[in-house]
Amino acid sequence: MISYDGLFRQMRKREISQYRLHKEFGVSKSRIYYMKHNKYVNTDLIDLLCRVLSCGVQDIISIEEKEESEA
Repeated sequence: MISYDGLFRQMRKREISQYRLHKEFGVSKSRIYYMKHNKYVNTDLIDLLCRVLSCGVQDIISIEEKEESEA
């Protein structure tokens, strides 16, 4: 499963709120919702987030093993 927990850590570290991400950088509220719930987002958005946060993909996305009950 893809996890975007790193994204929200990077946002806190750089003091960029979800509101600012939406208003200043044009990230739709639905895309923010998708990332909060570890849903699919396109690579253009990942690229934008990496540029905004001055970080690499590995800093905002991680892959977590599914537990047996989730498989």
